[in-house]
Amino acid sequence: MGLEEDWWAAGDDFKTPRGILNYRFVGTNVPAVSVWKVTGNLGGEDFADKTRGGLNEGGLYGERQGWHLPGFNDAKWATGSPTKGISNAGVSFFRTTFSLNIPQGVDYPLSLVVGNSTVNSHVRSQ
Repeated sequence: MGLEEDWWAAGDDFKTPRGILNYRFVGTNVPAVSVWKVTGNLGGEDFADKTRGGLNEGGLYGERQGWHLPGFNDAKWATGSPTKGISNAGVSFFRTTFSLNIPQGVDYPLSLVVGNSTVNSHVRSQ
């Protein structure tokens, strides 16, 4: 399913281009880029996340490697907390588990609400 779909065969709206259409670097030290590498989902067309589908991936390295998927082996990861932050600029991944008392085979819609913090407001989760 793409964007702009209205099931009208004679329209051109469904032909809206997607992806990287243009780029520019802002600043005084404009880098020269001669090679671009566009990466996609883990597994390419045979994507690993069969539950959520191939269009539900972000561009972060950890997402493309499946770090957020159930069953990913994070046993060698250092422990930490997103509320403690990280010591350098960058992105960190944190995983946790919790139990839900939902009968097997029942499909309930769920949402997980993460509240804003006034103690450490430099935390962003997705």
